[in-house]
Amino acid sequence: MAQAGAAAFDPTQTEDEERAPRYVVEAIEHGDIKLPPALIFGGGKLDVYPEVLSQGLFRVKLERDTIALQAGGLIGFIPLNDRLAIEVRTRVPVANLERVLIVSGRDTPLALPFIRSFAHVDDEAAPFLDVIASHFCALLSDLRLEGLFKTYVRARRRSSSPSGRLLPLPSAIAIATTGRPEAIFERFERTVDNDPNRCIRFAHNVLLGIYRSRARRPGGLKLLAQLRSGVPLLDEVRLDETGRFLGDPLVQEPARIASNRPVMREAVELASFIARGSSVSVRSRAGRVLLPSILLRMDDIFEAFVRSILALYFKGEPGLGVLDGNLKPPAGAAANVFGFVPPGEKNVGATPDTVLTRENQPVCIIETKYKPCDGRPARDDLNQAITYGVAYDCRTVVLVYPAIDEQPTSLAMIGSAGNIRLFRGTIALGAGDLPQEEKSFCRLLAELLQQS
Repeated sequence: MAQAGAAAFDPTQTEDEERAPRYVVEAIEHGDIKLPPALIFGGGKLDVYPEVLSQGLFRVKLERDTIALQAGGLIGFIPLNDRLAIEVRTRVPVANLERVLIVSGRDTPLALPFIRSFAHVDDEAAPFLDVIASHFCALLSDLRLEGLFKTYVRARRRSSSPSGRLLPLPSAIAIATTGRPEAIFERFERTVDNDPNRCIRFAHNVLLGIYRSRARRPGGLKLLAQLRSGVPLLDEVRLDETGRFLGDPLVQEPARIASNRPVMREAVELASFIARGSSVSVRSRAGRVLLPSILLRMDDIFEAFVRSILALYFKGEPGLGVLDGNLKPPAGAAANVFGFVPPGEKNVGATPDTVLTRENQPVCIIETKYKPCDGRPARDDLNQAITYGVAYDCRTVVLVYPAIDEQPTSLAMIGSAGNIRLFRGTIALGAGDLPQEEKSFCRLLAELLQQS
């Protein structure tokens, strides 16, 4: 396991024991990762996927005879090349990561074009819906080449040119009734109207409904167009809204589908996942759901999480607003640091994470920091908080951190600078009952505002 932000190279650890395509090295966000040069150099040059290099996910440092990478603020599974992958984990224990993602409302994570396995959880799929929908569309596109799953069904037909098993009595009755020479017969015919395809059709219909309402969101219109292009492929498959197809053995275990139908296997697995309304666990590589590798920027997610729980808690409070300090008014509360600058000089933007207002006047500035803090905040954090307090002429400023170890949810005063009072708050993201911890933090903040 990684210690103090550094990762040890373990050649026995692999992404998947069956395929074993890469060594997997564990790391901690913002931590150093020491690697043998042979794993990231090939043919005399750096051997790293262009898709990874273009994202700027690591900083490279040379340390004597080793290469050291420093992980950025993203967590998740990052393949570097065909031999090596890095699993970047959060510095802070977050036992409720899926809930934090859902509450934050940040549903556009960075997805790398490398397929990996995920375990499913019984939760909302919202944070990863665009990734799921995009991969589902890619599978539909591949199915146009591979073809839908076909099964044989017994069908009864009437024709003057019979084929299959002739039914003498029904044929005689038909001839006597119509006076025409025709036969009734049964034969087995291939059809695409079966449970595996009905599962795909149902999932496709679910996503179509979702993206008709999300078309105005970034990327929504493109996904809607991709989903609509899949309609002709599924036209001969009946839409079964009862969900009975979920009981089919091939839907429950897509691995039973012939091995020469890999796209069909994956499509049924993902479709049943969508049909059940499940989500994915981004912290587990043990699972059957295949999706592009998902990376999460936890500092942004934690900021949005704190703002969201405050907005929900104070929703019924008359005259109290919870604004995003990154957005310009009237949607947000971004401002300038200086009230006056000399002619020709540019002002400096003030963009605190959250601004609480009462009757449109700032009453509390909240700056979130996704990093451990078990004592006095770092000097840079204090400088930023005091600057925002001065810029907004706001007496109360709170720095909010995730609680670490057994630290409880809390809110305590750090000190005062001039007429500005600084507080440090923590939220126990690893607690067994996170919704209760969210309410506890909001209540503490509400009591502080009453004293202001």
